[in-house]
Amino acid sequence: MNGDFLSLFIEHEMAVSELYEAYAEKFPSMKEFWATLSWEEQDHARKIREFSEMVKKEHARFNSIKFNAVVIRSSLEYIAKELVKAKKGDIALVNALTVALYIEKAPIDGEIFESFTGFTAEAKKLVRELVASFADHYQTIQTAWSEHRKF
Repeated sequence: MNGDFLSLFIEHEMAVSELYEAYAEKFPSMKEFWATLSWEEQDHARKIREFSEMVKKEHARFNSIKFNAVVIRSSLEYIAKELVKAKKGDIALVNALTVALYIEKAPIDGEIFESFTGFTAEAKKLVRELVASFADHYQTIQTAWSEHRKF
């Protein structure tokens, strides 16, 4: 069960990376911004994969009681729809930033990382890095969104 959720979470991060790559192509003036976020999403996936391996070795634990695959699958469907829009060029920059903000906020609001427990120094460090990276992503996108929104 834990492995299934973590595998879906990895898939989710890779899907977000692909969406951000599409945004990088759609918005050349912010290509570096989106490309960096895309790379960082791939790094999230790598770290979650590493955490999953630590769980298998009993160096860490993921408590999936409050999470279910339906939520992640729903988010994957949403990302897929947004990817189609991005590839068609059918999205404005502020809307892309809003989508990204929504995607990045969900794991934070869902307190997903409270379910990640490291038992070794390495596992604890990895969890701290994930928490910090997700928070940084949200803040980076929030700042860009604030700069580009218009009333």
